[in-house]
Amino acid sequence: MSEADHDWNHAGISKIKDDGDTKYARVPDRVFREEEILILNRSVDWYFNDISQTLIVTHNRLDEEDYEYTGVSTKFLEGNSKYGLTIPKVFYDSSQGVRGTGVKSDLIDEIELPVTGFLHFVYHSDMAEGDKKSCYVLTDSQFDVWVSDSDAWDGSLDQTPRFF
Repeated sequence: MSEADHDWNHAGISKIKDDGDTKYARVPDRVFREEEILILNRSVDWYFNDISQTLIVTHNRLDEEDYEYTGVSTKFLEGNSKYGLTIPKVFYDSSQGVRGTGVKSDLIDEIELPVTGFLHFVYHSDMAEGDKKSCYVLTDSQFDVWVSDSDAWDGSLDQTPRFF
């Protein structure tokens, strides 16, 4: 099945929040209640898709060659963050460095998460099925590029995404 044949879903948008030492985003209900892509109290692995230049979150090992494990896992927890997913510090704080994180330095240069703003959780039909459930995590600018092809975007994500 080609990318154009997928049914794309915008699960929700979350403001990047700061609790002092860490940043997190609320995971939209659709991602964990409806589709069970993420499960509460389980570790979430962060991957980088070389083709789309975007981050992907999952509980599963992605072995395909265009997915690169960032070396970082965080927990998806219920609490003050209301179903929050901690954002790895190395993704948004360049002074954090990559030493001891498992993240390759050339990869960290490609990951550009903002310190403030919003994250979009997007997945297609195949990502929500089977044993390799996962979800894209897009910045506002990545999402804007995706929908910029359409002069009159109707809210549908049926067109193939243009991530870059």
